[in-house]
Amino acid sequence: MLVVPPPFVFLTLAGCGNSAYEAPASGGSAAATPVAASPLTGTLVWVAEADGVARATARTLPEGPNRPLVPGTDASFPASVSPDGASVLVITTHEDAAGHLERLLRVPLDGGAPVELAGPAQFVRNPAWTPDGTAVVFESSAASFRDLYRVPAVGGAPTRLTDAPHGSFDPALSPDGATVAFVSSRDGNAELYAQPLAGGPAVRLTGDPGDDAHPAWRADGARLAWIATREGHPRVWTMAADGTDPAPLRAGLGDDLAFAWSPDGRTLAVVTQVAADNIDLAVIDAVRGVVRADLGSPGVDENPAWSADGRWLTFASTRDGDPEVYVVEADGTGLRRLTTRVGPDWLPRWGR
Repeated sequence: MLVVPPPFVFLTLAGCGNSAYEAPASGGSAAATPVAASPLTGTLVWVAEADGVARATARTLPEGPNRPLVPGTDASFPASVSPDGASVLVITTHEDAAGHLERLLRVPLDGGAPVELAGPAQFVRNPAWTPDGTAVVFESSAASFRDLYRVPAVGGAPTRLTDAPHGSFDPALSPDGATVAFVSSRDGNAELYAQPLAGGPAVRLTGDPGDDAHPAWRADGARLAWIATREGHPRVWTMAADGTDPAPLRAGLGDDLAFAWSPDGRTLAVVTQVAADNIDLAVIDAVRGVVRADLGSPGVDENPAWSADGRWLTFASTRDGDPEVYVVEADGTGLRRLTTRVGPDWLPRWGR
């Protein structure tokens, strides 16, 4: 049976630090040395928590002021940035006597007004852009346990894509925009499926008693990566787009929790739980499975997101005590801290 995790992990550690660092490519807990940082460009989007409320926040890099992305008092969480880097999808959550409600918004990063795309519903999650940026696919409980919908990026009536009693989750659009890969328990346990975005039958891609989750396409569309639970351990696996040639990214017994393809498809940033209080992040060669950069620390390192050009990787870490947002070059050098406020900062995204 598919166990759907909550879409966000709330960190509550305290503390702070305030330096720019360079770390060796081996990363880990090695001592860091101050360096002169090269300029960063684009817009950083992340969750900034204050008084127990998570707020989607943006800052023009390198030194612009922090600004909330969504007005009001509801909690808000950034999802994916549009292909042109101009907008970000944001999920808001509202709690009152009637219960829990979620909405999906498209928020322009230039300060324009948010556009509501979906909701309210108990669950509106895991939105994904079509490659041309004209539409968004998401999962919602609006009319069922959970199904996939497509909505124009400018707003409008959503079109339902799936209808399965056991739910459909985690949509991922192929780079050519023709196919959506997703997770469903329609045949018993959680497996990966693919179906034409324009409509048509779903094809099952995996078949194993262990759960399969979180598909993501390589940039050329030739392969998919996903989290496969085999022998009790969730690990990153890859396979051809038609479901053939499945293989683990690397050997090991740690539990992989999440990953992010690099824009060129040569590496994956992988989050792995190695102990109850230790979650590490590494950049791993997508073909050989070897570690190119170990970015882990004794604490929690998670939420990896690449810049559009693949030069930079941003992530959240508790290495200085309080959860903060950091950035490194793709080879693991030039580590620097991007947030300094007191209170957890996490779930970074990178807009242009």
